[in-house]
Amino acid sequence: MQKLKPITFVFLCGLTALGLTIEARAALLFDEDQLSGATGVNVNGMLYDVRFPDRTCFDAFDGCDEVSDFDFQNEADATAAAQALMDQVLVDTAQGMFDSDPRATVGCRIQSDCWAAIPFGFYPIDPEDVLFAVAENFDNEMYDNAFCCYSHNIHHNTIPLLTTLIYARFTPQVTVPEPRTIWLCGVGLAALALVGWRHSHRPRIA
Repeated sequence: MQKLKPITFVFLCGLTALGLTIEARAALLFDEDQLSGATGVNVNGMLYDVRFPDRTCFDAFDGCDEVSDFDFQNEADATAAAQALMDQVLVDTAQGMFDSDPRATVGCRIQSDCWAAIPFGFYPIDPEDVLFAVAENFDNEMYDNAFCCYSHNIHHNTIPLLTTLIYARFTPQVTVPEPRTIWLCGVGLAALALVGWRHSHRPRIA
């Protein structure tokens, strides 16, 4: 039987830890009884912490006047983030009906619908218009949608969005393997070290 080399074992442990991290479900966050964000939201294979700041674009995005202020800088990534919100965060769970009742999310003030805006750039024809991808959440699930693009004039960036619109902020999450994975890998490496030591100290027949 071919022996498992230590470096191969370490590589497999790393893949296992990464797989466990990516497969983990997003954990919802609350401000009193309202949905305020989530941790571990998977966007294109990367994990993010998400918050719904009930603030203006100016306050939420460091002035909201440069592309570098935004969490995503292109349409594809921002739209993928919007879809992640629809699939992983704005959902009905045992903790609350965050799809069926848009008002259950911080900043959403009417029952019929609420859109989470993710800014990523500026409208080429009018650079004073900020472009957003949007997670469009309705009380009737059949109308739910993630799409691009919606625009918002930069001169209004100190004014809160409409009662049907909120902002979503995405912060990349530092990937830390689960303690169980670290423990199992440690035990496995110790076992490999012991086997290697016993093999090197085995009496040799001349």
